[in-house]
Amino acid sequence: TIEQAIKQIKSELAETLKRHRENREVVDSEARYELSQAISILQNSKKTKFEESVDVAINLGIDPKQTDQNIRGSAALPNGTGKTLRIAVFAENAAETALAHLGGLFGGASSVPVNFHLTADEASYILKDSESQILFIDDKTATRGITAAKEAGITQIVGWNCETYQDVTNWDDWLMNGSPDPSPDEVTPLPNLLYTSGTTGLPKGTELPPTMFAGGTTMTEHIEGLSQSGFAAFGTHLVVGPMYHTGPLSGMRLLTLGIPSVILGRFDAETTLAAIDKYKFDVIINCIGVFGDNTQKFADIINPNWIT
Repeated sequence: TIEQAIKQIKSELAETLKRHRENREVVDSEARYELSQAISILQNSKKTKFEESVDVAINLGIDPKQTDQNIRGSAALPNGTGKTLRIAVFAENAAETALAHLGGLFGGASSVPVNFHLTADEASYILKDSESQILFIDDKTATRGITAAKEAGITQIVGWNCETYQDVTNWDDWLMNGSPDPSPDEVTPLPNLLYTSGTTGLPKGTELPPTMFAGGTTMTEHIEGLSQSGFAAFGTHLVVGPMYHTGPLSGMRLLTLGIPSVILGRFDAETTLAAIDKYKFDVIINCIGVFGDNTQKFADIINPNWIT
């Protein structure tokens, strides 16, 4: 009944007030406590029926509006947050594109390569479905990317060659404001989430299977797994295809082993042949998709150790 509900609420409120009063009695609001003392007080305080949290406020005496005074940090939680972190990369082939994916890998986030041919609405669907928290773009995808991010509720957009866009954090500034500390080894590397044509007419997100992702519970284990790749034995790689395909993504991850890669933008035959002549590649990735039936003739001419 209503009377019973009111009685129950009053009882719980009285219990809460009592707990608050008892907790305040053991704390001197005018005193300064060492961190160990504060933790001890928290541990011995009256408990609640739910999982509690502690907010810590630190006065650093800085002006956060000044870019050289921004302070950022990271901490590896022993059991994670329970939610897979994802970043999306909506950009054409470039060194920055590869580094954005690698940054996600080292940061414990799954990176989502978004086909740079997509419209804003198509990209927005992938951003929403993947629950990406950050979007990386370039000048060629900026207009579509900004629109897609707004529709998907993403507030953090990082871009290169996008200085004229007010809603985009400059790539170089974003890197400068990052932590200079090495990434923690205990981060668990997560596979890419790739979107393919779904049976319902909408793209379907699928994680890279273990056969295509080195895995591991730490970055050290992941890098050791990458070193077992058949491609790792060769030298410089040429990435021809777009980095929303599995082949180019796999070649990009070999950068963690110190294996050089030359990443070309949109395919151009003369540029590709000039790069091959200059760098004498051992592996050419995703070449079949761009040369088609002429791939074998092409391979006979350049004679790499491996071509995909």
